[in-house]
Amino acid sequence: MVLKNKKLWLGFAFTVLILFIYRLGYFVQLPYIRYENVQQLTSSGTMFGFLDIFSGGALSNFSIVALGVTPYITASIVVQLLQMDIIPALKEWGEEGEEGKQKLNTLTKYLAIGLGFVQALTIVLGVSVSQNDLFFGVGTPSGAMTYIYLAIVMTAGTAFVLWLADLITAKGVGNGTSLMIVVGIVASYPDMIDALVSKYLLADDAGVAQVFIFIGVILLMLVMMFGIGKMLAVINVTFADITYFYKIFTLFLMYGSAIFYQVDRLPLTMQRVMTILNPLYIVISIARECIMERSYPNWELWMILSLYAGGCYVVGTIFFNRKIADIVAKM
Repeated sequence: MVLKNKKLWLGFAFTVLILFIYRLGYFVQLPYIRYENVQQLTSSGTMFGFLDIFSGGALSNFSIVALGVTPYITASIVVQLLQMDIIPALKEWGEEGEEGKQKLNTLTKYLAIGLGFVQALTIVLGVSVSQNDLFFGVGTPSGAMTYIYLAIVMTAGTAFVLWLADLITAKGVGNGTSLMIVVGIVASYPDMIDALVSKYLLADDAGVAQVFIFIGVILLMLVMMFGIGKMLAVINVTFADITYFYKIFTLFLMYGSAIFYQVDRLPLTMQRVMTILNPLYIVISIARECIMERSYPNWELWMILSLYAGGCYVVGTIFFNRKIADIVAKM
């Protein structure tokens, strides 16, 4: 039935078309820019390089869609924080149903445009300070109006991306903003994989054992993610509305984060426990040791990661199968 659903296929084709148009914006570059300098900056492990991952390389190319949907994400976070009894009107809008959501969505978009301009101006000024010859020296005015002009063009690109995202949400398949983020990240995968393979896995001093260790880490991580996905599926079905967990979870992260408690001030035993309880830290540690340092990871990290992966998969499978059996029994 799904394969024969014409409306679904049309929505899927429309979504692919919009995403293709979004990626075309990657090739529309801003004027006045020396792109080799920008690409050197974004590939040097700075914050610009981190932001470039989410834009699918559009920031290093300094295209009109370099900001992507990051201003909208920032605006959404700001609006949600202001709804927490900071601005009563926004809290009332959130309780007015669909009409209130439309008001909040409109406010978020306008705020995203404003934040986009500030972010664009900050990026242009930041790159120009770190790279003195960012602008072409001949025939290019490097005054304040040039910076403002580039920021306006990048902001217009953000507005265009948000419009495309709304089109996908309204007429396509899935949430447009989420798909824009996914496309931006996935578009960076080929370059990242090529750099990983050429610089580390196929280097002259790379060992075969290290390559297989890295593959094993990836497989264990996929097994763990698969188990977590099954557990989340059961939670979403069992608890139809879990929004009341958000505030509790947010407070837990707030008071447990290193922003409030610096890690180096904790006892060594507690530091070790905190790192062991973080599966992502273990994955990164093993990958760093076997790929970059050309050494064999600590067996304790392997054991802990294997326990995480096996435990998540077993528990997730048990709960998932039980939930499926309960649903079938009630039909």
